Amino acid sequence: MTQMDAGSSLRVALHSWAAQDPDRPALGSGPDHPMSRGALAGLLTGAEHQLRQLGLRPQDRVGVLMPQGLEGAIVTLQVACACSLAPLRPDLPSSQWSAVLQPLAPSALVLSPGVAPELAEAANSLAIPLVEPSMLLNAREIAAPPDRRSDPIAHTAQSVVIATSGSTGEPRWVVHRQATLLKGCLAMARTLRLSQADRSLLALPLHHTHGLVSALLMPLISGGSVSVIEEFSADAVLRLLAAQPISWITLPPAMHRALLEQQQLTPSAPLHSLRFLRSGAISMPPHLRDGLEDAFGVPLIEAYGMSECPHICSNPLQSPRAGSVGRPVVEELAILGEDGAPLPPGQWGEVAVRGAPLMAGYLADPTAAGDFTAMSWRNGWFATGDQGRRDAEGYLYLRGRLGEMINRGGLKVMPAVVDAALLSHPAVHEAACFAVPHPTLGEDLAAAVVLRAGARLGEQDLRAHAFSALSPHEVPSRILFVEELPRGATGKVPRIGLAEQLAGALRAPDEPAVGELEELVATVIGDVLQLKPPARDANFFQLGGDSLSGTRVMTRLSAQLGLDLPPTLLFNAPTVRSLAERLDHLIDQALARLEAGAGT
Repeated sequence: MTQMDAGSSLRVALHSWAAQDPDRPALGSGPDHPMSRGALAGLLTGAEHQLRQLGLRPQDRVGVLMPQGLEGAIVTLQVACACSLAPLRPDLPSSQWSAVLQPLAPSALVLSPGVAPELAEAANSLAIPLVEPSMLLNAREIAAPPDRRSDPIAHTAQSVVIATSGSTGEPRWVVHRQATLLKGCLAMARTLRLSQADRSLLALPLHHTHGLVSALLMPLISGGSVSVIEEFSADAVLRLLAAQPISWITLPPAMHRALLEQQQLTPSAPLHSLRFLRSGAISMPPHLRDGLEDAFGVPLIEAYGMSECPHICSNPLQSPRAGSVGRPVVEELAILGEDGAPLPPGQWGEVAVRGAPLMAGYLADPTAAGDFTAMSWRNGWFATGDQGRRDAEGYLYLRGRLGEMINRGGLKVMPAVVDAALLSHPAVHEAACFAVPHPTLGEDLAAAVVLRAGARLGEQDLRAHAFSALSPHEVPSRILFVEELPRGATGKVPRIGLAEQLAGALRAPDEPAVGELEELVATVIGDVLQLKPPARDANFFQLGGDSLSGTRVMTRLSAQLGLDLPPTLLFNAPTVRSLAERLDHLIDQALARLEAGAGT
């Protein structure tokens, strides 16, 4: 089979591999004997006949909602080979199903009985036919495999319609031409040197591109096999790695972290057949990457993609570069400046792409089926919204979403840069910086932090660490210690909206100042900000303070205490309690100097 054959459609690729070697394994679950390529091809052909009997054509969108696991993977492949696939998220609130179905306008839904009764009701109200998965799973090959040479419409009209993660706004339906999507899979497979000997582990849901495209479609169309588990569990994954010849697995960093923590509970070296670990979705913290490579003894390959273009970059298997997401896999990549012109290596700008596997577009109004809304193009490039730079060898480095950039009184802050600085502290397990409203700055900076098990660390100590690694305007005014970070369906932390989710924790306890020094600080801050004296743990900047009013506070305190106080002290100690503690220490130092001078 040529790579052109493999990339023309999923149906062509899977039937071609089955024709070459029907007995080679294709899909499996747990310790059971995996399903062969030939058996899978038979199920695909039988299901295609059943769907054609229902009047469904290759270009018709068919929604799929099934529990994660082997049967869900089989039905997903059956629908994708016969029609245009639209996998649905299983965890949507029941009130949102009608809003999902109206723009999607599916011709049918494959829905497991009892999984989402509200979805079934919404489908019935919109006259969308329901198909039971059992009809497809019990299908048998009742005709010869379709002749791929005589079915050109399947090559041009079939698509995959998938929702974005919605981490920076409302989810949108992305439309991928199937041939273009698979072309990107083959390019990524070449970078990873995938072959028929490789078996991957699918531990991700199939309603987003990481699970569907990278963990299921890519290994199958490159001739390999896939082991499927019903849900991610670090313990279950480690057991499966020891029991089966799994050569690679792709996961987001949060799942990799859980895998590493579970592996560290057993001091013996893990049993596995891994060639490499692959990470996608978001950047991998350096300490986590190093920990995984040490624990498993294989390289961690960082890749970069998004719903609109699942495969953008990947580190080469033989020469991965730490801190980079690798070289382009997409056909063309550029870094654009503010004027939309490509920038030279070394300069930061917006990452932009064009060519396969870039999407065809976003799904438009359902009354204009098959049309797509216009994409945001800059001088012929699709702008990703990510800030990045390329080095002289073409490796890409990312610094975060431009849409997440925080404007702190005119000074720009990239949250990912702040995250990295906080994560460099040995006690910090996870960190996410986010914007909070501010009356004069517009936006201020806060961070949510998860500490490592057993670690003890105070907010001021972590802020002091941040000051050693960041510019002053990049240091969060407030650091919250939380049990876990909120995450979306793809494992990403939704920065936009995080302030609302953590609003309760951001509110300081209403405990009045204690002692003369705290009362003095509270009175001065209240006077400058024209407020009543704040609570002892109230944050000056969250009360509305900024650099100018902070300077006035420090000038008044200097005059009243007879000390030469630096204006930046309030940035290091922004609460009444912490500032009073610093002042107390400075007063003690001044008294000690006076006593030493008097004794000479």
